[in-house]
Amino acid sequence: MKRALWTDFWREIRKNKGRFISIFFIVALGAAFFSGIRSAQSDMKISADTYYDETNLMDIRILSTLGLTEDDIAEISSVEGVKRAEGAYALEALCDTGEVELTLRLVSRTTVINTAAVDRGRLPAKEDECLVDTAFLTKSGYDIGDTIQLQSGTDTDLSESLKFTELKIVGVGRLPYYMDLSRGTGAIGDGSIDCFAVLSPAAFTSPAFTEIYVALEGAAEEMSYEDAYDSISEKVAGRLEGIAEGACLRRYHVLKADLEQQLADAEKQVADGEAALADGRDQLDEGSRQLSEAERMLLEQEQELQDAKAQIEDGEAGMESARQQIADGEAQLAQAGQMLAEKEQELQGAEEQLAQGKAEYASGKAEYESGAGLLEIAQKRLGELQAEMEDYKAQLDQLGITTTPVFDAMKENLDKLQKEVDERSGQVAAARQQLDAAAAQIASAETQIAEGRSQLTAAKAQLEQKSSELVAAKEQLKDGEARLEESKQLVSDGESQIADGKEQLKEKKQELSDAEQEFQDSHGEALQQLADAREQIDKGKKTLEELEVPEWYVLDRNKIESYVTFGQDAQRISNIGKVFPVMFFLVAALVSLTAMTRMIEEQRTQIGTYKALGYGNGIIALKYFCYAMLATIGGSVLGVVVGEKVLPWVIMKAYGMLYTGLPYYLTPINWEQALQAVIASAACTGIATLAACWRELRAKPSELMRPEAPKGGKRVFLEHIGPLWRRLNFTQKSTVRNLVRYKKRFFMTIFGIGGCMALMLVGFGVQDSILTVAKNQYVNIFTYNSAITLNTKADGAQKEELSEAVKEYPGMRENMELYSQNVDLEAGDSTKSATLYVPADLNKVFEFMKFRDRKSGEEYPFPENGAALTEKTAKMLGVGVGDTVVIKKGETSSAEVRVETIVENYVYHYIFLTPSLYKELYGEAPVYNQMLMNYSDTSEGAEKQLGQRMMELDAVSGVTFIRDLEESIDKMLQSLNMVIYVLITSAGLLAFVVLYNLNNINITERQRELATIKVLGFYNLEVAEYVYRENVLLTLIGMIAGVGMGIVLHQFVIQTVEVDAMMFGRKIDWPSFVYSALLTLIFAVFVNFIMYYRLRKIDMIESLKSVE
Repeated sequence: MKRALWTDFWREIRKNKGRFISIFFIVALGAAFFSGIRSAQSDMKISADTYYDETNLMDIRILSTLGLTEDDIAEISSVEGVKRAEGAYALEALCDTGEVELTLRLVSRTTVINTAAVDRGRLPAKEDECLVDTAFLTKSGYDIGDTIQLQSGTDTDLSESLKFTELKIVGVGRLPYYMDLSRGTGAIGDGSIDCFAVLSPAAFTSPAFTEIYVALEGAAEEMSYEDAYDSISEKVAGRLEGIAEGACLRRYHVLKADLEQQLADAEKQVADGEAALADGRDQLDEGSRQLSEAERMLLEQEQELQDAKAQIEDGEAGMESARQQIADGEAQLAQAGQMLAEKEQELQGAEEQLAQGKAEYASGKAEYESGAGLLEIAQKRLGELQAEMEDYKAQLDQLGITTTPVFDAMKENLDKLQKEVDERSGQVAAARQQLDAAAAQIASAETQIAEGRSQLTAAKAQLEQKSSELVAAKEQLKDGEARLEESKQLVSDGESQIADGKEQLKEKKQELSDAEQEFQDSHGEALQQLADAREQIDKGKKTLEELEVPEWYVLDRNKIESYVTFGQDAQRISNIGKVFPVMFFLVAALVSLTAMTRMIEEQRTQIGTYKALGYGNGIIALKYFCYAMLATIGGSVLGVVVGEKVLPWVIMKAYGMLYTGLPYYLTPINWEQALQAVIASAACTGIATLAACWRELRAKPSELMRPEAPKGGKRVFLEHIGPLWRRLNFTQKSTVRNLVRYKKRFFMTIFGIGGCMALMLVGFGVQDSILTVAKNQYVNIFTYNSAITLNTKADGAQKEELSEAVKEYPGMRENMELYSQNVDLEAGDSTKSATLYVPADLNKVFEFMKFRDRKSGEEYPFPENGAALTEKTAKMLGVGVGDTVVIKKGETSSAEVRVETIVENYVYHYIFLTPSLYKELYGEAPVYNQMLMNYSDTSEGAEKQLGQRMMELDAVSGVTFIRDLEESIDKMLQSLNMVIYVLITSAGLLAFVVLYNLNNINITERQRELATIKVLGFYNLEVAEYVYRENVLLTLIGMIAGVGMGIVLHQFVIQTVEVDAMMFGRKIDWPSFVYSALLTLIFAVFVNFIMYYRLRKIDMIESLKSVE
């Protein structure tokens, strides 16, 4: 018996496949959307958390104003709850590619925490290698293997921070804390970081770490973004803040000691430099003095040499004179010897003549005459001897010999001979007869000849002596010549030495000149270096005086931009999942339970037959319950599997355009959401099925086996409007009556179509609300072009330089200083973080921002006696105009102020005060730390140049452009577009399934009625029109209802999905109404087209058979 029932059960499914499939898929759609959208948040977090764990994303990041050391790492590692601490270096640099200048954040490669994921290539191993992100390759046009050139972007040379400024790209990869496209802001270039590069730690020259990454015990086991993880992080962060004071003091004392030592060393180096400079001057002066002395000595030696040469010349002249004298002496000696020989010969001749004279005299005086002639000859000869004697005397004079005994004797003898000759001549002449006298004269002559012989002998002896003296003179001359040659050699050597000395003196002079020139050249540079060194010392002393105990910044993951924005995006999806899928699910569940209820109502005759055959109520109800559960659970399981696998993946893929660093999208089955979807679907359909069965099973079998009595007819409202009702034809009146007659179908169709229309309208409306946020905030509310963050430590000259640069910038229209401060606003038990703005010039403020009411558009003046508060901030604090809020700056400074105006705002929270009210509240004037600017050229290139120009100024800490903020918000919210498209598509599919199901139910219920119309002669198209009129009217009414429901639901959804720091738009643009209505009509037309073939297949005979 039961087997027959179950056979009928399966036959029922086969016979009405359309109904079963429609219930199956409508439940699948509802479950898929419900579980898929609600699981997307957890899947996003699971995917991110898995990536964080794989790359060991830091749990805490510690920064210090004066750097961090190994001692800090050791102390941090010893803190309870710290698993590991690792130091890292980071700095900013510029890379000019020729076409674009990019700002890079250079970070050191780590071994455990924040490890870089390599997409291509490898990690840097050498000091001149780097790994870059994909954004750098895209923007620069470089690739692996290329070399990039880096600059510091400041007055400091980058080589002071990096060992190499030319780096070779060896890989492309990702860092876990740069999961999105943003790289944050910087202090160089145009103020924004474009890309990052990973370097070897050895590439950095800094003695201290820039930051320390901390991994916590038990953190990896917890899910990121969850309270359990945040609790672990907060506890350890508190402990780390507890050791910060001691670590900062230690660092302060170390740096102070180092600075003092450096200053002492620098002062010593300056003193040494000054001393070295003075020593250099003294050495040059001493060298000049020594050269002068050497030159003087050389001149003296040269003079002495000249004197020696003069003496040598004199000596040579004397030697030449001596040689001449010797030569003359030798000639005179030779001549004297010749003369002596001649005298000897003459004397011999005289003796011979005398002997002959004697003979002649003796032989004959007769020869007197010849004797007198001989006397004359003798006289003549005597004259000749006298002349020769004179020559001899002259020769002696030439020899420097005045007289000699021979000469004297010869002279005397000659004189005597002369006298005797004279006497003999006189005697001969006087007494020719005195022959005896002649004999006596001969005797006298003999005596004289003897004496002459004796004198001649003496003269020979004297001549020999002179010859010996001449030989001695020759020897002396030879010795003199040898000495003279030695003197000449000495003079020659002296000349060579003097020449060498002159050459050396010339070289030394040149060296001294070069040294003097080098000294002069380097003297100015050295003085400048010393002046610079003194300036650096003064700066060092000032730095030492200004040196303060550093601060630690203990930052958890909530200070990582991509981590926070990803969590916020996941939260947005979660907020959407709280409302939209629930509404979607309710519509689907309502339609599915309606289908089951209608099915049971249709089969009351069959139920009565079962009862008549003896089947119990339970087994009968079980059949329909199992039918409902098979369609519902089967559809919900399929929907859960498909929904939780596809929808989260689609959503994450949509966000993947923004979060390019997330390498994968994990979509595990979320059992909690799956069970909720399955149980809720089964409960809705099951309870409705059992309730319908219970209502039918209460009747007796005989009652059930007869058709249910039709309800009594009632006049419709239009019948009371006679003129209108009378103008309606039969089919129109029938359509109106049918609409009112089937009230359940009427309201279910209205609700189903209206719900789907509302869901699509909400999807389009959410898109409108989200995509207008950036424009509303940064075009309509904040109307300035850029904001400069001022360096509050800048002096007057630096501020004046900034003011001049802003005024001189081409196209600058207006600028205004502004005080900006992060504060906490308190009202009752509510606290909200906000930004306090105090404009410097109230006359200019509305050139940079607008104060207006969102609904009416009314513009407000700047409140003078109270604060202007942004709309969402006021709503979250629960305050209105006239209420008060407390503004807290830090833990110790607070002031209470009345809210005078609530203004439209969409991004972040703001409160505005006048400078006078600020001073009244806090007792001091605001220190303006921002400057807002408006200018004419807002092109990207012009703003980039402006940013670079401003960042070169010491008074500027950063530049923010409204264009960048608008693009950032747009990019963040654009990622929701795909989610919105999913919502709209799903709502469209639901609308189609709902329309199909409702039309299918309508045709099934009215099959006998439609067959009757066919029997009455209606053609197929007329029958279809009969049904279509009702469908079109119900669709239009449902669309109208959907507009109302959509507007209400949109407001609810928007306020639910909003994050704290953002207010979405509240308006739905008119195209969204059109798109929603058109999609609903298209689906309605398409369903009617499909139903046409169902209407054609209605069998008039079978349909009109009696139930009995």
